[in-house]
Amino acid sequence: METVNKNNLPQAIKDIPADEFQPLNTSTLKERERIATPSLSFLQDSWRRLKKNKAAVISMSFLAVIIFISIITIWVSPHNPTKQNVSYINLPPRIPGLESVNGLNGKTTVAGQLVDKYAQANVPDNVNFYLGTDGLGRDVLSRLFMGTRISLLIAFIAAILDITIGVTYGLISGLVGGRVDTVMLKELNFVMNYVFTLETWYSIFVLRR
Repeated sequence: METVNKNNLPQAIKDIPADEFQPLNTSTLKERERIATPSLSFLQDSWRRLKKNKAAVISMSFLAVIIFISIITIWVSPHNPTKQNVSYINLPPRIPGLESVNGLNGKTTVAGQLVDKYAQANVPDNVNFYLGTDGLGRDVLSRLFMGTRISLLIAFIAAILDITIGVTYGLISGLVGGRVDTVMLKELNFVMNYVFTLETWYSIFVLRR
């Protein structure tokens, strides 16, 4: 144990009465091995780490809202997203309560004049298109909800297939080992390096045309 020379101590420490000090009865080795924090399961530890990442929490919350809206709008969609009405082609947005805001009240500028497109198309007062209509008279907002559901479904299926195929491929490669592992690794490198490169060049060629 290292000794301390009292002459080298500051005067403030020297003035402390001896009865203010108490012996340490706990073993230093036991003190080091004592678990200071409660043990956590894998899920609890993962959630604790996730909560510390503010960007991840915000992104997860935003994604949860998108998923919730995409599911709810299956039953409460403003309009039928596939229904066409040639009388309502390219209507601007009209939101109830915002009649004084041009661009959101169903009016648009035509030849320098403000025109009520809903009145021209004889749209009933109780029918509103919050994001307008497309070239076939379909509600843009309803189609946006439908497109969100399709995109989320494709992403979910792609993730499931990626996990299933990737885990199975990795298990076979790791368990068998040897030449099988080498061959499977070479095949994976070929796909990652050459196939994706060909797809990239093909995409560039198509976009240039």
